[in-house]
Amino acid sequence: MTAQLSLDEFIALLQKTPVITAWNPWLKVKLGKRVVVFPSLSEFRIAVNRFHPLADMPTVIFAGQNEAISSGHAFLPKVQCTYDPFKDPEFEFLLVQEFHELCLMPGVFKQSKIPDYFVESVESSQPAVAVFMVVDGLSFADIPDYSVLPCLVDGVSLTPEGMRRLVGKPHIAERLFARGFSNRVGFSYWDRHNELADQLFFTFTKGQLRKVEGFEQILEWLETERLEERTYVQIVRTGLDGYTHNHRDRPPKEHLLKAIRKDVEDLVDRLRKMRLTFLLFVTADHGILWDRDFPEDAVFLEEATVPVRYYREKENIPENLRQLGVWHPRDNTFSLPVTHYRRRLRSTEWGCHGGVSVAESFVPLLRVFG
Repeated sequence: MTAQLSLDEFIALLQKTPVITAWNPWLKVKLGKRVVVFPSLSEFRIAVNRFHPLADMPTVIFAGQNEAISSGHAFLPKVQCTYDPFKDPEFEFLLVQEFHELCLMPGVFKQSKIPDYFVESVESSQPAVAVFMVVDGLSFADIPDYSVLPCLVDGVSLTPEGMRRLVGKPHIAERLFARGFSNRVGFSYWDRHNELADQLFFTFTKGQLRKVEGFEQILEWLETERLEERTYVQIVRTGLDGYTHNHRDRPPKEHLLKAIRKDVEDLVDRLRKMRLTFLLFVTADHGILWDRDFPEDAVFLEEATVPVRYYREKENIPENLRQLGVWHPRDNTFSLPVTHYRRRLRSTEWGCHGGVSVAESFVPLLRVFG
């Protein structure tokens, strides 16, 4: 059995011997420059067999899922580190510093890759019904009781950009149509007069896109209608986003989260009652950084009517901030770290997004096979 070590125990062991552990992108970022890292057993083997001596530093050897530990490595301890970045206050700083590296690391679920994950899962499981649901504003930390994966928003944490990344290009609906999913139905709070909704439901005909006023209407439709096999269902549900921007009283966050959880549970229940095989993905466009989670030493830069957490034009970024935040070239946007805000929130604002923080930049990815 592989020994499980805390981060401190893991680092203490590294002072004595090279250690083999499963690939863990969060652990690699946490260890940083304090250790020598080998990304695979094979690369460590090559390094050992060279004439040049290895660096006299703590050494971690990450073993890939498909790598078997040979007898040649039997003398090295194989352990599992229980480090959890989402319980580490320092990870806020590391996320900003290593953001682009994390976006390139294998083993990190990334928002821009979710369309690929979804289509590949449909191809491998061959469900009768494929369901893709996006929640507008929901952080990974908001639903800890679900078996969810943390998904990195590998771009600016704003609704239009996040939503477009999630449906992909080519659109999920187009890709599934080419794989036999000729039937489709979409549910949205907006019709095609809304530009973003029109883009999100690209290729959905007027009869296939249904405007709803609440999630219960989606559940009622699924209960009364009989879906045909090879049907793609796309759902956009309001999350916490709207409540943070223009709400007279502090939003009842826990009540809202409970409602989201119940809707997901009810959706799964409806799908199971159809007696058709299904695949359901649930994710979000971005997370929310709530005002109560602002650091005590937060810096507020301006008094003007400007976005709270980002700059749109590179030339407008103050020189002293350029090394503190993250530039997203694809989105032409500069995101601020959790320590900095362009302005204070208004009396009707309770949170924000658009920056880079654990709350804004990690969303849940829930996958249900039925």
